[in-house]
Amino acid sequence: MDNTNAYLTNITETHRNIILLKIYDENNTLAAQSQNHAEKSLADPLTFPVTLHTLQTDSNTAQTERNWTLTVSVSYQSWLAYLRTITLDMLTIVVISVIFMTELFLLLIRGIDYIQDKKRRVSESAAQALQDPEQAQQNKGVSRTVLMRPLMFFVFFAINQSVSFIPLRMSELLSAQNIQNTVLAGLPVSAEMGMTGLSALIAGTWIKKKGIKLPFMSGLCMLGIGYFCSMLAVSPWQFIAARAVVGTGYGLTLLTAQAFTVKDGMLADMFSGAYAGMLCGSALGAMIAERLDFTAVFLISAVILLCFLPVSRLILKEEKQARQPEKDSLQNTAEENKKAALPLKKILPLLWDKQFLSFVLCNHIPFAMLCVGFLNFFLPVYLKSAGTAQSDIGRIFMLNCLLVVYSGPVFSSFVLKMTRKNNMVAAVGALSACALFALSMLPPLPGSLLGAVLLGTAVGLSISAQSEYFLELEICKKLGVDQSMSLLDVLQRVGQVLGPLCAGFALQTMNIDAVTKQVGLAFICISVLFLFLTRKHKPRAEH
Repeated sequence: MDNTNAYLTNITETHRNIILLKIYDENNTLAAQSQNHAEKSLADPLTFPVTLHTLQTDSNTAQTERNWTLTVSVSYQSWLAYLRTITLDMLTIVVISVIFMTELFLLLIRGIDYIQDKKRRVSESAAQALQDPEQAQQNKGVSRTVLMRPLMFFVFFAINQSVSFIPLRMSELLSAQNIQNTVLAGLPVSAEMGMTGLSALIAGTWIKKKGIKLPFMSGLCMLGIGYFCSMLAVSPWQFIAARAVVGTGYGLTLLTAQAFTVKDGMLADMFSGAYAGMLCGSALGAMIAERLDFTAVFLISAVILLCFLPVSRLILKEEKQARQPEKDSLQNTAEENKKAALPLKKILPLLWDKQFLSFVLCNHIPFAMLCVGFLNFFLPVYLKSAGTAQSDIGRIFMLNCLLVVYSGPVFSSFVLKMTRKNNMVAAVGALSACALFALSMLPPLPGSLLGAVLLGTAVGLSISAQSEYFLELEICKKLGVDQSMSLLDVLQRVGQVLGPLCAGFALQTMNIDAVTKQVGLAFICISVLFLFLTRKHKPRAEH
């Protein structure tokens, strides 16, 4: 009967634990059952006869029959959970489909408009462009940069399909080698973030020397190869190396896309497409992983990225011919990169500036550590250990991204009206603490949902609050806007690399409740300390 119990349990698990199975003997006594037998039945069970035969082994043994009964019913709780999952999946698919078709429509419409405008300009007169090049440059018509938004939508759609389970895949590889180390589970995310920062630095010099096309296509190719290697990785170290390749390609692609679109004022348009891709990719990738597996998602991402290589080549194919008219623009870009470089003699005064150190140590780096450590590492591991469906984890990432996208502009106008930006910076830390406290006070799924909402709101607030406050510091006024923002980005990368490692170490040494409470209290303390240290800070005059 123990084997029969296990067999019945295996059947119910195959059917998502929706059915209840029980076997009764001829005396209507329960003989075997599935493990979910305690759940309430949705309706009266169906009954099927089960006949057990005693085989005749010799002439003295008569063949007998024992009539038992198998009952099959539907679990009420599991049926409701499955109905909820199906409903949410359908709604998610509807949202993804609308956004997906919108971006695909933009790609087709903008592509058609650009081709028609190009034919019109060619048919006019090439001689006129040679006689009056300045007028021809002003009448250049539809720019190729309008095609970057739909392209970056599909790129970020592919990249973010795996954002909700990178540490989970690493945990699987560690378990296969009998390694139980939570710190190591955060290494793929840290490697990806670290290589993103390094490749962004390389991309600036590469763009200046070779233009846009080669760095962008190289980054896109490395992204595809990185995801393909992530699928093939069979050891933890192979997976870490694969994610490092992904980070390198991500940094090259993103910075090149920014450089390509900023000269035509299409940077915000490009990021709109990128954020839309994040929304769709995080939810759909989690749904695919729940029904297939993690490696299937990596393969789909690799195929999408590599298939868009010809599209990117078509968009950037005129860059070689356009480099001569854009010579002045490239020179200006080189001068801006030179201005953004931060020499050592300017770094040393920062180490003695109280306002700068207060902001960096009490807010900027800790918040960057929390964002990546919480969302990219802690949240997937915590929810998976609580038995949460992978599709629900993906929807939480989708909701978080929605809040970042739509709360940022609202907070930006509000922060600009504030005279003391340090209060808004401290509010970022307070919201982060509340996000952590939600995990310790509520069950796993509601707590994670509320925590993701609060953290998404904090990120939306930090986009404007941190940059506005940072640029008002006297030391940053001396550095200049370019160098200050470059330094801010470098410090953020440092926090993003440290975040998963610190989260893994915390989970390795403490339980989840202790981690959330202590880290939440730490954010409260450093936010109060930040207000105390910056209480005499005077903002720059309003213009």
